[in-house]
Amino acid sequence: MGYRGYDAQAIYQYIRELTDKPFLKYLVFYNDNGSFYAITSAAKFIKRNPTLNRTYHQLAQALISNDKSLLESIIPDLITAKESLTVTTSRSDALRRMLDNHVDVLPVLDKNEQLQGVVSKASITGSLLLEIASKVEK
Repeated sequence: MGYRGYDAQAIYQYIRELTDKPFLKYLVFYNDNGSFYAITSAAKFIKRNPTLNRTYHQLAQALISNDKSLLESIIPDLITAKESLTVTTSRSDALRRMLDNHVDVLPVLDKNEQLQGVVSKASITGSLLLEIASKVEK
């Protein structure tokens, strides 16, 4: 955020083309100092905005002006750093936070607020079930 070169048409084309590929799952936003700001599902964003529309112009403006309130208003399911997990967050706490916030994924940040990855409800649930199953088998 804060970069002056954003263009609505380019943002639209970039997101549209990359969401056709299986590797683009999230749109990640960084503060102008390089720390993590927020994340959202790329597929959900493009599904809500399938054509070049006002949202892309607002997105470009939010990115250029570093306007976080505008960004949050045009992307209602944005998950910001304040909702993120740390690398030391327990699985049960992570799952509880996902359930409380009605989200399927949460970002994981290190102590410098750098994105380390995302954790999904499905991966946590699966790992907890495997742990329970291994204890039952013993």
